Amino acid sequence: MELKIPGPREADIVRDIRRLLDRLGCWHIKTLGGLGQRPGVPDILACCGGHFVAVEVKRPGRGPTRTQELELWSIRKAGGIAVVAHSAEDVFRALAEAGVVRGGSEFRRRVVVELNEEDWRVLEALSIASGLSPAVVAAKLLRASMNGGSG
Repeated sequence: MELKIPGPREADIVRDIRRLLDRLGCWHIKTLGGLGQRPGVPDILACCGGHFVAVEVKRPGRGPTRTQELELWSIRKAGGIAVVAHSAEDVFRALAEAGVVRGGSEFRRRVVVELNEEDWRVLEALSIASGLSPAVVAAKLLRASMNGGSG
């Protein structure tokens, strides 16, 4: 008998994506679906750097329904960024490909993957004190650490 280890829950993926959007200084909202909402509307709607972003969140190995695909297509046709995301990395990649954010794998690795809660509180405090977005502060700190402290 093969033991199956469950993948991340969709709610956990949504949480990670929303944290990423916060870190990037994006406005975002989690849609709730149901009564009064058109079927297929993506799970997360956001505005990042003046760009409309729609994210349909799926567990790994799962894909969007036909109705969701049509909504994503309509958003792209209207000029928005629409992505099916199985992780926060998928969203970051889509934003980078669209030119909304910059940063190579080193930036993603340090900001998206390795930032723990204590580091995030420090980053938020520096962001507030400097008036810069957390993403800009993180990029400056990374650049300074790569330049031996000058930056």
